[in-house]
Amino acid sequence: MPPPTSVRASGGGTASRLWLQILADVLGVEVATVSTTEGAAYGAAVLAAVGIGWFPSVERACEALVTTTPAASPGADAVAYDAGYAAYRELYPELVPFFHRG
Repeated sequence: MPPPTSVRASGGGTASRLWLQILADVLGVEVATVSTTEGAAYGAAVLAAVGIGWFPSVERACEALVTTTPAASPGADAVAYDAGYAAYRELYPELVPFFHRG
């Protein structure tokens, strides 16, 4: 399966341009906001609409019910996040024994 080329974001955090930019930089893909701030409840309603037969598939339901607005694309800071993540991945195995100390 190919990696995603974009993600959808909803909720209160989408009001912050900085947070959307951080997400785009860390994930390395375009982040788009959706037309509702009630992401989980709206998603459940979309699934229910498919479940009762209003739409033949989740993909069709999303095409009909979810509108997006491009919000952020990966920028120059993405390299810094990649470097930080590489350091985290290298350090994590060494730090695991300390996580459960009391």
